[in-house]
Amino acid sequence: MPSVSPRTPRTDSNGPRRVAVLGGTGHIGRVLCDSFAERGDVVVAFARTVPTRPTGVRFIPLDVVDTKPEELAAVLEAERFDVVVNAIGGVWSVPEEGMVRANITVVERLLEALARMADRPRLVHLGSVHEYGLVPVGVSIDESTEPAPEMGYGKTKLRGTELVLAACERGDVDAVILRISNTIGPGLPVTSLLGAVAAKLGDALRADRTASLEFASLQSARDFVDMRDAVKAIVAAAGSDVSGQVVNIGRGEAVTARVVVDLLIEASGVRAEVVEGPVTAPETTWQQMNVANAARSLGWKPGYELSEAIGSLWDAYIATERIEPAP
Repeated sequence: MPSVSPRTPRTDSNGPRRVAVLGGTGHIGRVLCDSFAERGDVVVAFARTVPTRPTGVRFIPLDVVDTKPEELAAVLEAERFDVVVNAIGGVWSVPEEGMVRANITVVERLLEALARMADRPRLVHLGSVHEYGLVPVGVSIDESTEPAPEMGYGKTKLRGTELVLAACERGDVDAVILRISNTIGPGLPVTSLLGAVAAKLGDALRADRTASLEFASLQSARDFVDMRDAVKAIVAAAGSDVSGQVVNIGRGEAVTARVVVDLLIEASGVRAEVVEGPVTAPETTWQQMNVANAARSLGWKPGYELSEAIGSLWDAYIATERIEPAP
C-alpha cells in the first residue's frame, strides 16, 4: 500500500478545512457538524439513515459497514476531505452484535478505506472513558492507565482504539484518539441516565405533578463533561499535529450520579421525589480522568460547569418536546 501522503500539520485553527463527520446525525455528531461549520469549514455529515431533523450541513446517507472499502475510499477521495471524524458508536442499549458492528467493524472498514487513498485525510477517532473500566476510588486515570473494561461497550470501543493505534504504527493513517468521558448536552438518548430523568421530569411538568424517580444506587462517581467542551476538543484535535496517541477528554472531576440527577431536577424546576437503592461496593464506583495531556498537546481545557451542562440539556429537551418551562 502507498505510504501516507505528507501533509502540513494543521495547527492553524483559523484555516478552513473540508471535514467529514461519520455519525453526523448523532447527539455529538450534530453539535460537532455545527461547530466545524461555524468556524468556516466545509462539512459533510454521514449516517446510515436520513435524519428526521435537518443537520444544518450537507448530508450523505452511507452505511460504512455495508460499503466496500474501495467504494468508501472513492467517496472520501472525491470530496477531498482534510479531516474525517469517526463519531459512530454503539452504546449501552445496543445488543452486543450492534456494538461490534458500530465500534469495531466500522473502524476496520474505515481504516482499510483510508489506507487505499493516495492523499489521506487526518482521522480523529472518538473513543470512550469506558475503555479504561473502573479504578480504585481516588485514582485519576491518565493515558498510561492500563485499560481493563468489563462491559461489552468498553471492550468493543477499546478494540476500535487498538485498531487505530496499530494503523498509525504501520504508517497507514495519521490519527489521534480522544477518550471522552460521559458527555452531557442536548439529545442524550432516553436509554442514558440523564436522558431518562429528563423525560420523566418532562412528563411530570406536562401533567403538573410531582415526578417519581426510582433508581438503584446513585453513588457511583463518574467524570462528566459538557458536550460543548468535548466538541471543542475534537475541533482542536482535528487541527493539531498529534498523531498515534490517545488523549483523555473530561472535566477531571468525579461526581456522583446523585449530584447530576439533583442538578437536573433543580434546572427543571419540577417537583420530584427520589428513591435510591442501596450503595454498591465503593471500589467499583469510580472514574475520574486526568486531562493534563489534553492541555499540553491540544491546548484544551474544560470550560463549562456541570450546572451549565445540565442546564443546556434541559433547555434543549423542553424546546424539542415543546414543553413550557416551569414557572
